[in-house]
Amino acid sequence: MSDAWPALDLLLNESDRWRACFVRDIANVDSTPREFPSLEHLRFDHSRGTQYFRRAPALCSYAGLFDEDMDLPWHQLTSVTLEAINNVGPIDIVSALACCTRATFFRAMCTAVSGKQRLVIDAECPSLRRLELVVNDFDFRSKNTRYLLPRVLDCVTAPRLTSLDIERFRKAPWNWSNKSTDALAACLDRSHTALTSLALRNVQITPSQMCRLFKSLPALEQLTWWETVKCHHSDLNMLAAAIGPGTESSECPLPRLAHLEIRGNLQHSVDPQSAARIICYRARNTALRHVVLDYCTLDQAIRDELGELLDSFVVCGRGC
Repeated sequence: MSDAWPALDLLLNESDRWRACFVRDIANVDSTPREFPSLEHLRFDHSRGTQYFRRAPALCSYAGLFDEDMDLPWHQLTSVTLEAINNVGPIDIVSALACCTRATFFRAMCTAVSGKQRLVIDAECPSLRRLELVVNDFDFRSKNTRYLLPRVLDCVTAPRLTSLDIERFRKAPWNWSNKSTDALAACLDRSHTALTSLALRNVQITPSQMCRLFKSLPALEQLTWWETVKCHHSDLNMLAAAIGPGTESSECPLPRLAHLEIRGNLQHSVDPQSAARIICYRARNTALRHVVLDYCTLDQAIRDELGELLDSFVVCGRGC
């Protein structure tokens, strides 16, 4: 790197003291390994891999590309983020998970979602606690997102996994499917664990799919629901119905739900008061104690009631 940027020589002389490094916009990255005995955090914003950072015994956090040329001590990383620098697909995600056996946090920005076939790679993830999958492709009409979660989770065993975060950038939503629910349930069952936190951000899901998903997650304690601000409708009422009171023959879904966060395009909600009344019901009759609402069209009486029932109640947004 010093050949391209001579001024770096001064910094490179102190590289044994570096604890964090962010590589960006450098035309040629030196491929000769260098000693980085103190380096803990690395972000590598470059389209080609390197062996430059392979000798980093303290490295625990990495964000950047994953390919055969990127030589890192993958096995020791505890926090990994695959950036969408090059195409990132299910095989890249599973391959990286298989290498990062100590990772407790793993986030992947996926840009290539295609195919339905099961991958031939299996990933044993004994330390993984939190998994985040983000689709950031440019095909707004793509429905292939419905295959991403099954293709990844069918290959993963993670006995400590408790948190899953699903998101799609841009206007088009992530298309959920019953196969996504089945793959999640099978992964949790195979791993002998239970999900306690779920975030669905810009996810298109039908009422029956949502009820089926929630029924498969009896230990869930925290639910985050975000809607994109670019859509002209809201599924808030569908969400409220799915977490509402049970019937005589069925219990209230998500009985352990204690934290609920709702954000996004809620000005298009048909009846925000109805959703708030269901939240009141859960606050009176279930474990719900903490709520964040990112909209302001609530009657003052409902606000006051929620403020009294809950341990913490936050209403945010313009005009609140």
